[in-house]
Amino acid sequence: MLRRSPLERRAPLRSRRSKPMLHHRATPRDRGELEDTRYIAWLWTRPCRVPGCRRPSEPHHLRHDANGAGLGARLKDDRRAISLCCDHHRCYLHDNPWRLREILGVDDLKAWQDEQLAIQRSEYEAQAKTSEIEL
Repeated sequence: MLRRSPLERRAPLRSRRSKPMLHHRATPRDRGELEDTRYIAWLWTRPCRVPGCRRPSEPHHLRHDANGAGLGARLKDDRRAISLCCDHHRCYLHDNPWRLREILGVDDLKAWQDEQLAIQRSEYEAQAKTSEIEL
């Protein structure tokens, strides 16, 4: 009777993640009109837009245009961003989007985001006119 011995590998097994990752370009693409760094910097100073939440926020880029159509993969328009706290931004919109979609529905969520965007952009432009911010 033959005894089995463990297989000896010439090379170690490759893990599933050993596939080459797509690297970002060394120089970013020209974003042109999609970039608004002053507005993004201003968003970091604002509180969360969710009613009753006044925690510090971070920018959340809306992935749809004013008509509800998607902008495309990895394409972000800085002018279409709202301020959300870490919990509402990551936990509800990115990690578990089904929570809000169950409560609000996809169309109502987009409508709420567009409404908050309009309010926040008008606040930004009003502050810019009073020269609190430079455009």
